[in-house]
Amino acid sequence: MQNRYRIGWIIWILAGFSFWLSESQDLLALQQSSSASIQVSCQVDQTKVPLNRFLTLQVTISWVGSSDRYTVIQFDNPALSNFDIVGTATVNRSEIDGNQTRVYKDYTYTLKPRELGMGYIEAVILKAHDNLLNQDENLITQRLPVEVTDRLPEPGEGLPVWYYLVVLLIVGAIALALLFWWWRKKRLKQVVTEEPLPPAETRFLGELRKQISLNQPKLHDDYAILSRLLRQYLTEKYQIRGLEATSDELVRDLSNTDLAENKIASLREILVRSDEIKYSGTEGTMAELTRFYTLIEGILEEALRQEQAPSEDHKEIESKN
Repeated sequence: MQNRYRIGWIIWILAGFSFWLSESQDLLALQQSSSASIQVSCQVDQTKVPLNRFLTLQVTISWVGSSDRYTVIQFDNPALSNFDIVGTATVNRSEIDGNQTRVYKDYTYTLKPRELGMGYIEAVILKAHDNLLNQDENLITQRLPVEVTDRLPEPGEGLPVWYYLVVLLIVGAIALALLFWWWRKKRLKQVVTEEPLPPAETRFLGELRKQISLNQPKLHDDYAILSRLLRQYLTEKYQIRGLEATSDELVRDLSNTDLAENKIASLREILVRSDEIKYSGTEGTMAELTRFYTLIEGILEEALRQEQAPSEDHKEIESKN
């Protein structure tokens, strides 16, 4: 009899332990399920958006568990202030973190501003049913403020292309005008500063008086200098072959110029006599050198006076005018 009672108590104890263990497992499952409750978030890609640009709004619903754990009962497009919805997109995805799988539902909205000022994305309300716990859950997000700023210039927007071309042409014309003015000013300055080349007679008179000194004569050398200077002058003055021609050839060429016959004869005498002294080795006489020197000096001075006379007359006419 006592053994029967003992067996009954043991059976009751085992049944009670089994019931307690079952309740503990259900409680643990309930705690795990509550930690894996559904979540909703709302965010924008910028807090300030230009009037002619778009704003991206993303609403994300997520939970831990299988994809059929929750059923969305109510989820409407967000209420907007100063924005319009111009595009939507939905993406379902899942991520594994350790032994847990998190399910995501992303709702992306493209928003266009209406006018300058503040805009608002009102709170998003979500109602979902937990199929595991057989209960409904209500979630709500925070209100998001966004400032609408001045519009940005569009690519290619602004003044027309021809305007820039006209400005470029004007700047180029001004630059060319300044360059021409600078060049002309420099050119005029060069013309003013450049001294005119003195007449041939002036230059050869200076060389004659510089290279031959009648006070300290060197007869043989002085005759050679007289001949060389005379030939150089005649070559430059009359554009004839004065340097390489013989004395007779030079005199013949002079006969075709406007030089007077008596001067040609005097020049012939100087050239022929200088050749004789040069090739004979004699020195000549001082009296003859002085006469030749005076003849050449007289011819040069007379030619210089004749050349200066027209310019003096021109100056006199200009002063009268």
